[in-house]
Amino acid sequence: MIFIVGAKVVNILFQSIFALIRERKKSRTHHLLSPRPFR
Repeated sequence: MIFIVGAKVVNILFQSIFALIRERKKSRTHHLLSPRPFR
């Protein structure tokens, strides 16, 4: 049970990290087209 829960947590973490990397790449390309003020 603990191993299954740990695997789920790791999977969610990896998905969130990949999502962040994708957003960074998107923001880089979109930053040139429509720059937004960072806060």
